[in-house]
Amino acid sequence: TWARLERVEAAERARVEQMEELARLAESFGLPSIDFDDARGVIVLGRPAGEPGFGGGDDAAIRTVAVQHDEDGRLVRAEPHPSLGLWNVATASVEEDDLARLLTLVWDRRLRACRRFQ
Repeated sequence: TWARLERVEAAERARVEQMEELARLAESFGLPSIDFDDARGVIVLGRPAGEPGFGGGDDAAIRTVAVQHDEDGRLVRAEPHPSLGLWNVATASVEEDDLARLLTLVWDRRLRACRRFQ
């Protein structure tokens, strides 16, 4: 019925607002957004608003990790930018099917590199 659809819509809007608030809170703590681009097979970590990129420019390549999953959703490939020196971590991430640790370290290395060039 129409009333039921309106209730469902209101509940979904409330969920969207809650998720947007969580995203704003995460950004206020300096956490990156995580954009999954399945068509290109990459994950791109976002840059907080107003923060300069690596070397003062756009550092999208540094923030990008090439990924591939098998038909069951298991991680079979993870390749961060070579300059980050995370080859062994990426290999362990694939073996353990743990992408979160790798993304955390990509973000950490990127922040450290940006601080060195400021």
